[in-house]
Amino acid sequence: MLQKTPKKALRINTDGTYEDIELAPGLQGYYDAIGCQRFDMVRLSEDCDMWVDDEGLLNGSELNLLATSLRAMMHQVRYDMPLMGNAVLTGGANEDGDTLPLSAETRELVITKLERIKQIISQVV
Repeated sequence: MLQKTPKKALRINTDGTYEDIELAPGLQGYYDAIGCQRFDMVRLSEDCDMWVDDEGLLNGSELNLLATSLRAMMHQVRYDMPLMGNAVLTGGANEDGDTLPLSAETRELVITKLERIKQIISQVV
């Protein structure tokens, strides 16, 4: 279930930046934060969910290399499809299925991984 109050989240933008955000309550908060009309969730870990544009490949959204790379780094299943558009990271879900805010611990872990990915990308490009 989606939250009823604003939650701390981290947005990974298509331009290779990321930022802390307050995710507004309800579905509209996700639509606005991602910049899409339909979204889907990718579970990265028990404590971290990634919310992405479900139609990013169809609607001309830009490649999100950081989000795609983070998914590959944190997720056990291999995906061949890139993530397009902005991505939003929240915590996992509680026992009632409500989305949790991104914890400080998980945020630091994710940022460490994002910085490592940026370092690798800079060596390739």
